[in-house]
Amino acid sequence: QLRQDLMMEKTVTKTRTSFGWWIVARDSAFGYVGSFGVLGLGIVAKILLARALSPGDLGLLMIGLTIVGMALTLAQLSLPDAVVRFGGLYADQDMARAKGVLVSSLRLAMPVTMLIAVGLGACSSIIANYLYGQAELAGVLSLLALTIPLTTVSDMLAAAYRGLRQLWVKVVCVDLAKALWVAAGTGLLLLLQVNSLLAIVGVYVTAAIASVILIVWLYIRSPRWRVHPAPVPIGDLFRYSLPLLGSSLVAWPMTVVIPLMLGSVVSTQSVAYYSLALALSNFIYMPTSAVDAAALPVWCGQIAQGSAFRLRAAYALAARWCLIAGLIVFAPLFLRSTEILALVYGPDYRVAAPVLQAMGILILLNAATGPNESLLRAFGHTSEIFMSRLIGGGSALATAVVFIPAFGMA
Repeated sequence: QLRQDLMMEKTVTKTRTSFGWWIVARDSAFGYVGSFGVLGLGIVAKILLARALSPGDLGLLMIGLTIVGMALTLAQLSLPDAVVRFGGLYADQDMARAKGVLVSSLRLAMPVTMLIAVGLGACSSIIANYLYGQAELAGVLSLLALTIPLTTVSDMLAAAYRGLRQLWVKVVCVDLAKALWVAAGTGLLLLLQVNSLLAIVGVYVTAAIASVILIVWLYIRSPRWRVHPAPVPIGDLFRYSLPLLGSSLVAWPMTVVIPLMLGSVVSTQSVAYYSLALALSNFIYMPTSAVDAAALPVWCGQIAQGSAFRLRAAYALAARWCLIAGLIVFAPLFLRSTEILALVYGPDYRVAAPVLQAMGILILLNAATGPNESLLRAFGHTSEIFMSRLIGGGSALATAVVFIPAFGMA
């Protein structure tokens, strides 16, 4: 009887592991295709923006989106990450607790979100006139601030669906919906010859509205969420999310501070060159991002089921394929960067080739480590993520402060 029990347990464990790999492979493929679609639509949108706006206006738009992205990071307190992790732990066994995580996170984040959105709108003139000396930036910031509470709601609901291993909801209702709306809206304005900066900003605002309507409609219709939310410890959510918030903040030198310094010290055109090169180099990390998004809720579920010992082999295999896929994209971007920039954006953007090559190398090194953050998040080791980001962000900030004033974008 003992032998039969052991054989049955081995079969069950193998079945769970195979099922987990199938979910990771399925959602990774879906996420990869979705990410490719989002980045492709983003490239299309940036091409249209480059045709519709002057480099100066495009730089102002990028600065506005960067500032709003910073505000959104602060407003959300990284609680969507907590929703994914705890939702993945509870989804199979206690749906009421999974909903409780979502409801508690929304209640915690929305007051902060509204306060930051109002504050950004009120301070938009100060930021525009005294920091950048560009009065037009005030209108851009005031309009984009409206997207902060809308994006918080859609991101929370998308995170909840990720916890249920339904990544397609985030890809379709948030990522693709926004990207498609922005690309189509920008193209329509270009056809109508409405090339004003504020009209383009309005497209981004309406994209956020359309996305939140779509995902809220799906949430209301879903039978799995029709349970009474169970209470969850607020401290557990914050112990998990706040180190991730700190990780996002210390990562700003690479993603946020460098564009802002370029706009303030060099020119708004350099921000456009930097942002467009970054958009292309992100294709290198797309496979890793897809695996990252798909693996986290599955690995959380396997930890809850007692199969955590199998994650080492799973991570090693995932990292190997992430590097191979990244190299396939890296090679043409690095070897033919000038030609690709001219083909995609136009001949005026050839000067961004060294930026694209440098970013490609950095992103490839990151892709070589595989979905390491998902593994740490699944085990709840968010403090380690914070420390690694702190070291990297501090190094990038020190380098930027020294070299950008002296050499500019070069």
